[in-house]
Amino acid sequence: MTSPYPVFDRPWRPRPGWLAHGLAKVRSVVRPPVVVTDPPAEVVVERDAPVTARDGTVLRANVFRTDEATPRPVVLCAHPYGKDRMPTMHRGRWTIPWRYRIMRQPDEVRFSALTTWEAPDPAFWTATGFVVVAVDLRGAGSSDGVI
Repeated sequence: MTSPYPVFDRPWRPRPGWLAHGLAKVRSVVRPPVVVTDPPAEVVVERDAPVTARDGTVLRANVFRTDEATPRPVVLCAHPYGKDRMPTMHRGRWTIPWRYRIMRQPDEVRFSALTTWEAPDPAFWTATGFVVVAVDLRGAGSSDGVI
């Protein structure tokens, strides 16, 4: 009796293209499709600006803005992953977070060297008229308190 299902629906048989798929996964771990760009010169960075919470705990924030003194809307990012864990230049190449190596990217990922994990790209948002504030949560990174 023949199966009404195509051959590739049987998990015990190799699917067409399995070798190419496996090689693509290995290649994306070794050299993920991530491009880190140099930060733009017009972005002003204020590092470790103190922000006092209601209970007196001091949180630390990095503020990315342009030189303009006009009020701007803010993109706020607060997470425990470390606001200062940005890509660094090492032997002529940018280092990238290890998470990009374990999570396969469908297309090329491009961000500036001011971007941390799961945070907005300050180069993009300041160019579109926003101020970006990246805050270490309580007890994480350089912020005081207990997480």
